[in-house]
Amino acid sequence: MALAKVREYKQIIAYDLDADSLARYVKEMPDILGVECVAPRSVQEVITASDILITSTPSTEPFVRADYLHPGMHITAMGADAPYKQELESQVLARADLIVCDHKGQCAERGELHHGLEDGTVSEDREIVELGDLTAGRHPGRTDDSQITVSDLTGVGVQDAAIATLAYEKAIEGGFGSTLEV
Repeated sequence: MALAKVREYKQIIAYDLDADSLARYVKEMPDILGVECVAPRSVQEVITASDILITSTPSTEPFVRADYLHPGMHITAMGADAPYKQELESQVLARADLIVCDHKGQCAERGELHHGLEDGTVSEDREIVELGDLTAGRHPGRTDDSQITVSDLTGVGVQDAAIATLAYEKAIEGGFGSTLEV
């Protein structure tokens, strides 16, 4: 629902190991977002059909393969928030034209970047852009619609707090929410 605030899309392609949860999601989302929602039979079908792929799993084995990627694809990987977790095979990072991390040092220790550096798929001197540089306009981000981009997010408390503060301020400005007396 948040993505719909910044991107227009025509279809949601979803996958979940829990078939019942997936069926409920596919049934509910068209009414909420006004777009078609489908559930392909495999992870590969989801990835190859997606322009924007968002992963948020506790996977310890990579399921996003480099040979599933296509020009113009963007991946936001949020599940590898510990060194033993991995959603993307390291070769995905090697194929990416742009890699953005919420915090380069933290991602090198526990994110998808960690696995690429560890197995040598990503070199130590590879340009890795930090999310703050991208959002502050110090880096242009994607410069060509055919570029493959990857955002490796491991969770940075100060960024989360800044986002929550901005969301709170926008809610107050818009007259949304309720005040609780403590």
